[in-house]
Amino acid sequence: MSWECSRTWRAVLNGVLAATLMGSALAAEPEKPAPAKPAAPAFNPDPKLDAKVNGGILPAKYHGLPLVWIPKLDAPKKLSGDLKDEVWKKAATVELGEVIGGGKLKLKTEALLFCTADALYIGYRCEEPKLDALKLNEGEIWSRDEVEIFFEPAKDTIKKCYHQIIIDAGNDTWKGRTHIYPNYKYQQLHDDWEPNFESATGKGEKAWTLEAKVPFEQMKLSDEAKAKKTLWRLNLNRVRPAKEDGEDLNYSWSPLGAKYFHTAGKFGYALPESFATPELVEEVKKSAAQGGAPAREAEPALVYEVRKRIGELEAELFSERDTAAERLRKLAQQDAVAAQCVYSELLDSTLRARDSQAAGAAKALLGEVKASADEKKEDDPPPDNMRAMMGQLDQ
Repeated sequence: MSWECSRTWRAVLNGVLAATLMGSALAAEPEKPAPAKPAAPAFNPDPKLDAKVNGGILPAKYHGLPLVWIPKLDAPKKLSGDLKDEVWKKAATVELGEVIGGGKLKLKTEALLFCTADALYIGYRCEEPKLDALKLNEGEIWSRDEVEIFFEPAKDTIKKCYHQIIIDAGNDTWKGRTHIYPNYKYQQLHDDWEPNFESATGKGEKAWTLEAKVPFEQMKLSDEAKAKKTLWRLNLNRVRPAKEDGEDLNYSWSPLGAKYFHTAGKFGYALPESFATPELVEEVKKSAAQGGAPAREAEPALVYEVRKRIGELEAELFSERDTAAERLRKLAQQDAVAAQCVYSELLDSTLRARDSQAAGAAKALLGEVKASADEKKEDDPPPDNMRAMMGQLDQ
């Protein structure tokens, strides 16, 4: 072996020995703990708004929608319609804006809310410089000077009815439980509801006012509401038909992104103190801090069928594989939850069995199912039988 080769091998051996000794030294050192993660900042995007709307008890927004804490107060002696009882000064007060985007309108509209142990109280103050031109006693009630109260004692209104009360400036009323789908040719769900509630209206200086009382025993309470384990859905609206200015004004507390008051997926949230517990308040605050839209999970029956159909993509007969693929396409067309379920399960199938026949078929479906999932991001999907009826109406 030449001197150059010997020198090279000695360098290699020395390098290996040094690396070994260094590794031993490093192994001997105690492992340093990872630096602690800084605590997440408390959720408080607009402390002034939170304090003004909800007294610091709850945030002013919940998953992108307005949230109001409805305080529990003493009941007024009677409903006078003028909002002059001292209790209304302590009520939660929210301002309504333009129905689509929530912008300010030229005439101010406020809603006031409080509850007692046995009832929900709602007040309105509707600015109106032309009180002598109020539209009353003509046409349908929803075409007059009126306000509308939508509520449901549950966290969502998906595929079920909600409560609706309409009261015009002359104290004519309409009430019912319904669910209208503007995006589905105004198809409707209906439920019998004939409540006994009280209301009174009045006129002040350049404004008409309203007071209403809806007893909790007259509402159709969800099991979760009875157990004090859920937020409520709520929206507050006003219709002001055109006067001499020639302009209709439509108001909404929660911006609906559309001109239709029955855009239920955009109703705001409320928590009456009579239906609150410290645990629920903390849960709501924690969920609000996480942000994002409230996620709906796929029902076990849907997950089972999706996985069954994906398994059938490996059938020997082409006709069976084709039937399974078509069934998956139809499942993905149901609603946002179903579309996302089909997409997720197909994606999982391609990752778990890249070379199988089912994986190849699943991969072929992924693109179009993802498109369905993107299109079906609805926050107010209709019942399945209504979708079927839609297909008949289109024929």
